[in-house]
Amino acid sequence: MRFVVGGPGNPYGGNVEVKVVDPSANPYFATATILGLALDGIKQEAVLPPETKVDPAALSDSERSRAGIAQLSGSQAEIVAALDNSQRLRAILGDPAVDVVVAVRRFEHEQYAHLNREHLADKFRMAWSV
Repeated sequence: MRFVVGGPGNPYGGNVEVKVVDPSANPYFATATILGLALDGIKQEAVLPPETKVDPAALSDSERSRAGIAQLSGSQAEIVAALDNSQRLRAILGDPAVDVVVAVRRFEHEQYAHLNREHLADKFRMAWSV
């Protein structure tokens, strides 16, 4: 997440950008999750970590570790398992919503994990077009 300071288009600033959501996310679940996590942080009086002013990808593993920056998994199976086991997200979204997302993402992984990016793009390029 980053906070954008004021500029010519908005001299007062106050824009917030969330960078962890990509186009494959359900926008309703993503929004509910972000708001639910924010509310949880407020209720728990969580302290924000120090600001990161550089691109974390440009840091070495040891530099990221010292800064308390954790790299997210690139494995879909690990990500789905983390969602399935997250009591916090189950409390925010509810068990039925999490179970549905987990079931769909596991199905996608089982059916399509063997395809490379080009084959996936070819297979689904027009899948949802009318």
